[in-house]
Amino acid sequence: MDNLSPNPHKNLIVGSIIVLVIVALAIGYIYWREADKTAEEKAGEVVEQALKDAAKSTLPTVNTDTTQGLPQTNPVEKANPFGNTYKNPFE
Repeated sequence: MDNLSPNPHKNLIVGSIIVLVIVALAIGYIYWREADKTAEEKAGEVVEQALKDAAKSTLPTVNTDTTQGLPQTNPVEKANPFGNTYKNPFE
């Protein structure tokens, strides 16, 4: 009757082995895929990355100030007849 109960340590060991095998297969596949590329493909990828990096640093700055160059016309300044008549007595 004791043989019917599952051993929890055995299940843990088997599960760990399965996870390790899956991780090892994934790492092996990635290494095989990178090693399978020719020198021309690797050089092309390096050139593309270099062009992307160079384009990021050489783009011109764009002026977003839309009011630059417009005349300073404030109707309130023109409509105030007492603008220059007030004198501060404490100055």
